[in-house]
Amino acid sequence: MSEINISRQQAFEAIYAKQHDVPAESLVQYRHKSKDGYNLPGIASHYRTYCDTLDSIVVELPATQGCCDDVQWMDPEYVIDALTAAGVKYR
Repeated sequence: MSEINISRQQAFEAIYAKQHDVPAESLVQYRHKSKDGYNLPGIASHYRTYCDTLDSIVVELPATQGCCDDVQWMDPEYVIDALTAAGVKYR
């Protein structure tokens, strides 16, 4: 299984760039040098909201595959990798 190596900040930049019709690479110049976040207040506010939203999501995973008749589960490792890459908590 391939590991996804994209940070939460990079994922935010891709979304923000698409919504504002700018290249994602152009947002790198506004990153804080010493920590996660941005120097421009507008971008910083959007990023905090993005992080707060992701932090508020917790996905409940079933104890075993096939626990529900109407749900066909993928490989649990794949699901966990995808949730982790997206920065979403699970239990």
